[in-house]
Amino acid sequence: MKRLAGAALAAAVTAGLLTAPAHAASAPTRVFHVETEGAVTKQAKMQSVLNYWTEGQLKRIDEAMYFDHTVADTNDPELQHNLIPAAEMTQGGPWDDKGEPWPEGQGQVSQTVGKLFVKMKRPNGTTYNSTCSANIVTSGNKSTVMTAGHCLRLNVPGAENATAENAIFIPAFKGDVLRQGDPTSPKSVADIAPHGIWVVTQAFITWGWNFSPNWVIGHDVGSLVVQRPGDTQLIEDAVGATAITFTRPQNAYVHVFGYPSSNQRNWYAPALNKVSPSEQRTYDGRRLFHAEGQGTTGSLYVDTKVPAALSPGTSGGPLFYQFSNGTGVQMGVASRFDDPANPFIGGWSLGPNLVGNHLGDEERLTYEAAAAVTITQ
Repeated sequence: MKRLAGAALAAAVTAGLLTAPAHAASAPTRVFHVETEGAVTKQAKMQSVLNYWTEGQLKRIDEAMYFDHTVADTNDPELQHNLIPAAEMTQGGPWDDKGEPWPEGQGQVSQTVGKLFVKMKRPNGTTYNSTCSANIVTSGNKSTVMTAGHCLRLNVPGAENATAENAIFIPAFKGDVLRQGDPTSPKSVADIAPHGIWVVTQAFITWGWNFSPNWVIGHDVGSLVVQRPGDTQLIEDAVGATAITFTRPQNAYVHVFGYPSSNQRNWYAPALNKVSPSEQRTYDGRRLFHAEGQGTTGSLYVDTKVPAALSPGTSGGPLFYQFSNGTGVQMGVASRFDDPANPFIGGWSLGPNLVGNHLGDEERLTYEAAAAVTITQ
């Protein structure tokens, strides 16, 4: 979830609640797709997306980790990003169940959870690069990945309006070698992507998120179809996949995984001084993190709220139940935050709790749209 002004989010939610229609689970919306058009083959398009992210020593992948998109950007087309000072891109803390590095290579999740890099485009044509988390799930086409809807489409009046134009997914992302401004750091694809880089060839969001892409009516879930250029191997065969479930009862004990990066909306960051020094911690987006705790039903919508000291960048990461020996069943995706002292609207962008969008009937349709895609070359 991007850093958005509380007033803008409040205005969007208030307006949306007055206009949002009641609806049964409806068909999802396809955000973009990569297919052969005329003389330009699908493989050529996939390679073009890959080149966009990897040229110049992984320049755009590197930069995307160091930029935080802000409200002010919409007022200045030339200022598309704010550079995060190096001092704020640090990682450290008293790790515990609310947030701790997940041991590299431990269990299936260390391979299936990865980092999503997305090129977002505004109606005026300006673009910016963003990051989220995502997870490979079992499917008929063995090529389906789940993430958050706001990683693909976002429209908060007065703050941001943008839609994904292209994206790549890196399972088991290893970002420790990426150090901006350090010419000696290794920056080959193999260094950061042990399973390679996968191009998103189709992306879907729920009907509800397409209707109101700003948390007004929830359904903050997206599904992706991924392929590697020039390779017929499917991601589930190459990497593995976790199970997925829908309409599961709430209030389970859950495990959350993702790549937290921003400390500007990190409740536990020293700069915000929200918690005691013994609980403060920071993130840099380079490593997979884990939190676990008793989930409770949120105050609005059918969501799952869990105490978690994670931060933006975790968005789209999986929520598991029945987690054991490094794997579990995905029942939700990380969506927003929750401040118990401000339980409605204003407390959604920053808080000590993480809220995961529960996977229900509408989310099932979005998953099925991706899972039904026939994989072609």
